[in-house]
Formats: sequence, structure tokens, C-alpha cells
Amino acid sequence: MQQFGAKVLSFFFLGVIIFVPLPFLGIPFQLDITQLLFSKPVTLLQQHFFEDALLFVYFSSDTIALNLLLVLLFLLSILLVLVVYAFKIKTEKLIYFARISVVYYLIFILLKYGFDKIFLQQFYQPEPNILYAEFGKLSKDILYWSTMGLSPTFSIVTGIIEVLVAVLLIFKRTRAVGLLLSILVLANIVLINFAFDISVKTFSCLLLGASIFAIFLYLKAIWSFFILQKSAELHDKDVQIIKIPHFKIGVKFFAISIFLLQILYPYLFDKKEPNQNLLSGAYEVITIIKDGDTLSKEAFPVKRIFFSKKAYLVFESNEGIMKDYFVKLDTGKQLETFNYNLQKNKMAYDYDEKDSILSIEFEDKNHFKIKAKAMKFKKLPALQDDFHFTIDGIK
Repeated sequence: MQQFGAKVLSFFFLGVIIFVPLPFLGIPFQLDITQLLFSKPVTLLQQHFFEDALLFVYFSSDTIALNLLLVLLFLLSILLVLVVYAFKIKTEKLIYFARISVVYYLIFILLKYGFDKIFLQQFYQPEPNILYAEFGKLSKDILYWSTMGLSPTFSIVTGIIEVLVAVLLIFKRTRAVGLLLSILVLANIVLINFAFDISVKTFSCLLLGASIFAIFLYLKAIWSFFILQKSAELHDKDVQIIKIPHFKIGVKFFAISIFLLQILYPYLFDKKEPNQNLLSGAYEVITIIKDGDTLSKEAFPVKRIFFSKKAYLVFESNEGIMKDYFVKLDTGKQLETFNYNLQKNKMAYDYDEKDSILSIEFEDKNHFKIKAKAMKFKKLPALQDDFHFTIDGIK
């Protein structure tokens, strides 16, 4: 029964590696293959059992579609193992191959998220609209993400830890320790995702499960070493898929090199800044002209305007309600906004650097011309790099 379960999990995690799309991987055909094979059955299951599911199949963490995909992969894994037993197919190397594949999958993921933290791209500084939003109106996940982004030191240190765990996984003699540490790291991430309702619950649980699966063959040695305090060998003595040592080293070096190239290339070589950064910041509305008439401040439909670094334009009403749009800027002083239904609206803009005044003019049902002054949001207390070793210095 133990072997049966191990083989089912082997097929399952190999299926996860092959079919669960990673958006940052840059391999479009992975999603194409998954869509080709699983979109129809997943669509049928969604329509039949889940009324609240999205109208389209979207294989992303915490979607019904991804959870159904995982259920199908698990059922297929059971079916494959039954076929293996029925036809007496030899699978001596299956579990070892699956475990090694999972280990390298974990190496890639830990390196990816580790370097994202080191380069401040996972926990990044909150956008201006978040900084000016009322605390109680923000969801728990945004609050957590934004708070973590206020401390580059925290982000860099946690990133270094994840990279070091990935390095331990690379070498056989430190792999067991690396897997133990990866379980601790990923269990903490799972706890955070559930506690703060962050939408990566399914994927983080998958990674934690993968770590537990990979460490399974070490459990006897770990129990002996840590609990019984007896000597134990915490390195592989399993079936060898590649028996030529130099070739094995070459394959390992090639795989890690590809991982690092995929992860580090955007940070080291692709340094193009989007046009949206030209206006990124916060602006306080000072004048609104509607159909030639200047409105009083109390009648302003918009009190602040925010441009994010991530190609978003946000309007904040006098009641504190924020409405966001995708935005494109061009060198001809034109910008285009798109809502979530992809409805497009064009506006003309101008920015006076001397007076820090942003002018926006657009045609809708009514003619509006808005003038707004840039706000010095970088001087907000949350963005100050203060440190107090004792409470005496806190005023």
C-alpha cells in the first residue's frame, strides 16, 4: 500500500510540474498544452458543479479551474498506477525520478521567489494610492503585502534565506537539511496565505506537499538522527538514473544555469522602464472645469489622481472611493485608459515640471479639464527609513 501511494504521488507531482502553468516561466506552450488537454473537462465540471466559477477557464492559484485540474491529475495518477500494476510494468526508477524532479522544481521556485525578494520585486514599496487609502478600507492581503514592502531589509533577508535553502537542495549531502528547511519556510508561507487571505493558497500548499513528498525517503534517517540521537547518513543512496559522474555534474550545472538565466535576466539585462513611470506618483486635484464652468471644491468628482508604476491610473472620489484603470501613455501627450471590460477612453495630458502641475483633458458625456498638483508622497512617515534601537528616541 505504501508503494502504491508513493507511485500515485510520483505521477501526480510529475503532472503538476508538466501541466500547472507558471506565468513567470516564459513557456507559452505549457499553458497551451494544459488548455488543449484539460480545458473542456474542467469547463464541464465548472458549469455542472460550481455556479460561482469564472465564465472562462483560468488556471491560476486559488481558482476553481486549477483546483479541478489538480483533482483530475490525481485521478489520472491513480489510473496510471492501476495500469502499471495490471500490466506489471517495471517502475523501479519512477519514485526516484519524481523525487529528483520535485527537488529541482523546488530549487527553481525558491530561487525565483528568493531573488524577487532580494531585488524588491515581490514585497515592493506600496503604490501612492495605497499610501493615501484609509487603513480600514484595505483588505488584509493588501495590508500585509504593503507592510512587508515598507521594509527592504526584511525582503532582502527573507530572499537570501530562500536562495540559501535552494542552494542546500542542489547538493546531495545537504539535500535532507535543505528539504527540512524548505518545509519550515513553505509552512510559514502557507500559514501567512491562509491567515491574511492571500490568493496563493493552492500553489503554496502544493509546494509544501512537494517538499514533504521529496523528504519522505529521508524520514527514517532524520528520525534516527534527531529523535533517537543515533548516527545516520542524510544523503542519497537511491537508484541512479545517470550513472556517469561527470555527465551528471554537467546536467546539474546546465539545469541550474538555465534556472539562473531565466530568473536573473530581467534584473541584470532587461532594464527598460515603462512610459508610465514618467507620471508615477500622487496628485491633489486643485481645479476642475466642466463644460467651461469651474467647479467648487465641494463639487469635485475627483479629489486625487494616482499613477502607479504598474500601468494603472487611479481616481479617488471625495468619499474616498478609488476606481482604477489600465493606462497607456505615448510621447504625443495622449493617454488611453481601459476598464476591466476593456472599454477605452482617450485623454490629453500635460505635465509642467516647474510647477509640478498635471493637466488632463478628456471628452466623455461632458467635457472635463482637470488640474492637479504633485504631492510629496515620499515624505510620508511610512516611507521614512527610521530605526530606533531604544524607545527613548521615539517621539
